[in-house]
Amino acid sequence: MKKIFTLVFLVIGALAVNAQDVTFVKGDEVLENGATIQINAELKDLGEGFFTSKAETNGKDMPEAEQIYIKNIGSSDITVSGDATIVSQTAGLAVPTWCIADCIILPCSKTFSIAKGKKIELMLDQEFTNNDWSGAIEGTSVAKVVIGTKSIIVKFVYDKNGGGVDGVTSVDRINVTNNTLVYSFETSGNYEANIYSITGQKISKNSLSQQGTLDLSAMSKGVYVCAIAKNGKRIYTKTILVK
Repeated sequence: MKKIFTLVFLVIGALAVNAQDVTFVKGDEVLENGATIQINAELKDLGEGFFTSKAETNGKDMPEAEQIYIKNIGSSDITVSGDATIVSQTAGLAVPTWCIADCIILPCSKTFSIAKGKKIELMLDQEFTNNDWSGAIEGTSVAKVVIGTKSIIVKFVYDKNGGGVDGVTSVDRINVTNNTLVYSFETSGNYEANIYSITGQKISKNSLSQQGTLDLSAMSKGVYVCAIAKNGKRIYTKTILVK
């Protein structure tokens, strides 16, 4: 019995060390525990009546110094668990997603590994685009991520009169009409669309050409997360509705 208690104590102690061995950083700058980071989105005209507006902690063309990461500051590789929740949100906005490994809408929990001395992207996304892609909803979405004793507040903002834009650089067009995903990418590459349930279960994996359509009519009615990847790297996520 003594050995069992000792083993339990050691496991709990190891988890506690792991929780203390992570921190949030912006680029390479260590952020204060509980820090609030604001990320601004801006409406982008894609032409032919289509618009997009999105804010991300790790946009594909964002400078590394502006991106948010989770860093292992311990002396060994670690596996940690984290929780992401919505603090507040303007009515009508899509639910933000947390896309480490796969995309799950908030609130959600994730477990992931970080090598010694390395950092991984935080990967929080907020969509401000209208369902019909005719414009965007102005407002604010505030999310909180907690890993052990460390936390960060991410405030996503879209204000048409505000300045600044972080992570909203896409000139690609992705839309869902009549249960059909319609897409067109500015540059060539190996594209794929991964469709997830709102609980994070992967429903399908689909190879895409540079432009075309993907039939979603065989899927059950409901809300899904569509994650687009180019050459193996995620570049876009969007909450979609299959009717």
